[in-house]
Amino acid sequence: MGEETFVRSTLGTQISSSRTSAPSYGFGSASREQASKLFVSSEHSKLAGGKNASPGPAVYEQPSTLGPQLASPFDSPPRWVFGTSSRFDKAKGTAAPSPDTYEQRSSLGAQINSSLPNQPMPSFGSSTRESVRKVYVSEKHSNSAFGGMTSNGPASYGLKGSIGQQQLSPNRSSESWAFGSSQRFYDPELERTKKLPAPDAYTVGSGLGPQNVSTKRTAPLPGFGSCTRDNTDKIYMSPEHEKTKSYGKASPGPNVYDSMPGLGPQLLSDRRKAPTYAFGSCDRWYTRNLARRHGQTPAPGAYNV
Repeated sequence: MGEETFVRSTLGTQISSSRTSAPSYGFGSASREQASKLFVSSEHSKLAGGKNASPGPAVYEQPSTLGPQLASPFDSPPRWVFGTSSRFDKAKGTAAPSPDTYEQRSSLGAQINSSLPNQPMPSFGSSTRESVRKVYVSEKHSNSAFGGMTSNGPASYGLKGSIGQQQLSPNRSSESWAFGSSQRFYDPELERTKKLPAPDAYTVGSGLGPQNVSTKRTAPLPGFGSCTRDNTDKIYMSPEHEKTKSYGKASPGPNVYDSMPGLGPQLLSDRRKAPTYAFGSCDRWYTRNLARRHGQTPAPGAYNV
């Protein structure tokens, strides 16, 4: 079996004589001229005749319904076009003036037209207050309008207070209060205490160590010892203490002992040998090479069934 082998199609001509060849279809190659030569029946030929010789829709010209009509039964409707005359072709001076050229007279004040009555025209007066004083209306009006103009204003009068000493004898002078000038918290003892030293001027001695005052007992003063471990070994307390103190000093440290692993071969015969594990030595690309060998095997489609 080689790579050129393939599976036969079940459509079309079959090579095997035991199989039925199915019909195969394709696109036709005949032209329209050849199709017109085929004779089916007389009725079909009558229907098909004349189609190829008749003109297409683009051959007919549809005239416009506007403007002159070629056919006599149709009336020619009016036809409009854009004018060709100039915009400002009219002679100068013939145009009417624009609305802004007319001047609208006011209906107030003097009228130029004699048929119109002159209306009164109010305005702001220019008279001063001094001129108003010279106008005499009546005696009562003069008293009410100009009375008191020469009198003193309210600000010229001094209003005395009702508290404190009164200048008028019929008014009773009420009590007056003021802030006192005496020393409110004066204490003779404060003058003496001002001369005393402050609390931070005193030095408080320590309660530990030697005491300066003879009436006080000197307390013990602990401190960090300066003795070494060699000096400590020379101190003898009791035989029992001597045994526990120096026991194990001459023995080797933990790192001197060789601890046998629990995996692999055991030196002692009474111990069971446990399995050991290691990194494999197989080829890294073994699975890829195996897949490549499988890939060289021909696919199912290469077989001819």
